[in-house]
Amino acid sequence: MPPKDTYFHMNLASVALVTAHVDELAQFYAKLLGWKKVPLDDARGVLLEPPQGGPALFIKDKNEDAVTKQTSRCSGSHGAKSGSRVQLDFAFDNKSQMNEALDHALALGARLNQQQDGFDAQHEEYRYIRFLDPMSNPFSFVLSA
Repeated sequence: MPPKDTYFHMNLASVALVTAHVDELAQFYAKLLGWKKVPLDDARGVLLEPPQGGPALFIKDKNEDAVTKQTSRCSGSHGAKSGSRVQLDFAFDNKSQMNEALDHALALGARLNQQQDGFDAQHEEYRYIRFLDPMSNPFSFVLSA
């Protein structure tokens, strides 16, 4: 076993969202991001890959996910009953791009999250905007500059 202060070089390969509505959620993110669907050997979900490379987005079937089945029986802080979720953040270089993407996301069925606290008074703009996708998973648009 390595010492506690040892770290290994790892790269994030993908982020998985678990849902009972794989096709609908995969279609939403494919259209939102312009990412291509990658065929998988099994029907456990849909993989979306960014054209510029980097981590993929895996939309997993809730009914095929043994981890979800197991954690849904847990009552601890890490179980599904606690409401734990992953939030996706998508970065933009400028406000104009972010505003165009905002309109696009809303047209695809995203909803603005009621909690919007990313307002930057000095620049009189939102530094990030919070959304909910069609399955109520949170995601945000963030100004990187």
